[in-house]
Amino acid sequence: ENISVIVNPLPATPQILALTDTVFCEGGSVKLVLTKSDKSGKFGWSRNFNRELGNFKDIGSTNTSDTTSLKVSGTELVRGFVTDNKDCNSMLSNAIQVVKKDNPKVVNIVQKGTYTLVARADKPAEEYVWKLNGKVLAIKDTVIRANEDGKYSVLGKNTYKVKSSSTPLNCLSTESSLDLVTYDD
Repeated sequence: ENISVIVNPLPATPQILALTDTVFCEGGSVKLVLTKSDKSGKFGWSRNFNRELGNFKDIGSTNTSDTTSLKVSGTELVRGFVTDNKDCNSMLSNAIQVVKKDNPKVVNIVQKGTYTLVARADKPAEEYVWKLNGKVLAIKDTVIRANEDGKYSVLGKNTYKVKSSSTPLNCLSTESSLDLVTYDD
């Protein structure tokens, strides 16, 4: 008795690309695009080694219906795959490591005496950006001597080196402000 076995070829392995930097500050994201390798219409993502299934969609005028996208806003290792009309999955695509860097925590301004302002945060930032009436001051420390009346503000700044870029990534806290009026005797 003869038994016939049909071996279906796997769909071609797709590729994924990042449309922006894969390292970003908290609150940011990266858009990944998966290039479909056949005309089956099914795709999936492997995120931190967990697979998710979906369907291809047209993602806009700059791309054709042969691509789809995924918005990633956290630290994840992402790969893509396609499924053909026989429910055969391709091999996983190239991997893209996405990294979210933390912003500094909220910084508060505490007035110590008449002319001294201190930046306080639950976790200190690498440096502080002080402003007087919206103009950046040269001082980057936690303590400044405020010798003019006006609106002082401060925000925390952490700088990260990014392998894929010559420009470092600067992540900022929200800005806190204080209206300072000094009284000369």
